[in-house]
Amino acid sequence: MKISWSLRLALYAAITVFMGSYYDSWSTTMGLLVRMGVYEDVCTADEIAAAAASGGGPDQVKCAAQQVKIGSLLSVFRIAEFLTSMATGVFMDLVGTKICILTGMTLRILSWILLSNFPRINSLMILGCLLTGMSVNAIVFPVYTIGRYWLAYQDIAMCVISVFLSVGCFYSLIVNLVLDMMPSVNMGAFIAVKLAITHLPMLAIAAFIFPNNMVKDIEENLTDSMAAKNQEKNVQEEVDDNNSWNVKTFMTYVINSEVIVITGFFILNCVSLTFAQETFTQVYANNKTAERVNSILVPLSSLFSFILMWVINKFGSGVVIFGLNIVSIAMHFCLLSSSTTASIFASFFISVTFSGFITFFFIYVEKIVDIKYSGSIKGYLTTIAGLSLVVNPALNMLIETYNAMTGCQLTFVVLRVLSIAPLFWLLKKERNRMLKTEPSLEMTV
Repeated sequence: MKISWSLRLALYAAITVFMGSYYDSWSTTMGLLVRMGVYEDVCTADEIAAAAASGGGPDQVKCAAQQVKIGSLLSVFRIAEFLTSMATGVFMDLVGTKICILTGMTLRILSWILLSNFPRINSLMILGCLLTGMSVNAIVFPVYTIGRYWLAYQDIAMCVISVFLSVGCFYSLIVNLVLDMMPSVNMGAFIAVKLAITHLPMLAIAAFIFPNNMVKDIEENLTDSMAAKNQEKNVQEEVDDNNSWNVKTFMTYVINSEVIVITGFFILNCVSLTFAQETFTQVYANNKTAERVNSILVPLSSLFSFILMWVINKFGSGVVIFGLNIVSIAMHFCLLSSSTTASIFASFFISVTFSGFITFFFIYVEKIVDIKYSGSIKGYLTTIAGLSLVVNPALNMLIETYNAMTGCQLTFVVLRVLSIAPLFWLLKKERNRMLKTEPSLEMTV
């Protein structure tokens, strides 16, 4: 469908706000799950009564066992998100962005219905978490294709989407604030109204603006002024529409040296940040100041995305990925202390790290892969990371059983220090390409 680039960007951004990975703001999502009664059955009657008497509010965990069990659900969300991403990427490349995003939105709506109506039926509650994770990339991958519509502003467009993905983390915070004003509301009815207001309109918009054939849609929407700007910046997309997706070319991308390094660090980044968010609620349990600051700072990662957008446009995504690794080292050091001051710094570093959690890696690979393999390579990255996230429940078990919090945090510090050398190599590769002393990766499709 032919619409202006700016309007398309605005609509894509709106979709990410209302239907992004809201659970990335984990402390507020955890409060929402507590409101729904998730894992409340693991608490004794005395513990529930004591929690009610303390006046902590409906989003306060009722006992330590509930805190640990709900805290581990972030891994469930992210494992589902990442493990299904390769299939989702190939699915999008084969059937088109319209069918892909409509499928994802349908799964998201179904997940909310399950979580709000069956939180005490463990199998259905877990299914709701899995459907939420599965829906994320089916929604986000099509949205990220905005970068292909105007290559001169590809990085900026993808950074804008990243910013609004971060803004979307306010979603669960706002839902909690509304629920504070409606303490006796029926959760199932409330979620139904919420879906009608925020999700169904986005579903209609997606059905209207996303194409079945993205290559043709990009050609139809390329104006003379956009083409002139592409030529000025010496960027173009050359795709032979007669050649189809094939496994051989896909595997050639997978074994490319840059993709291998990106994949390895992407795995570490996902496991590390997920662990940091999960343990934050344990290190600073019942610290209201820490929880409040975290619930605000993580969604405000959008501000850091704006700043990093300029850096990427000027210096490339490699330098940002390198810098975020240094920030993450400080993040794990802060989590070694349970003081309120350390919690504020930890929240700040988590927010900065989250600002480039996935997007900046995608921006890097967009520069070296053909459009026909865009979704597949993104899916490959996140699927491999998802397989690695099975480490997180094991780490949580080590902490619960052997009190190994300090050892785990220091292990991540060491791994990130060891990552500095390969990331520096990646940075040099990108800089050489930007200076045109090394051509972009060329594939024969």
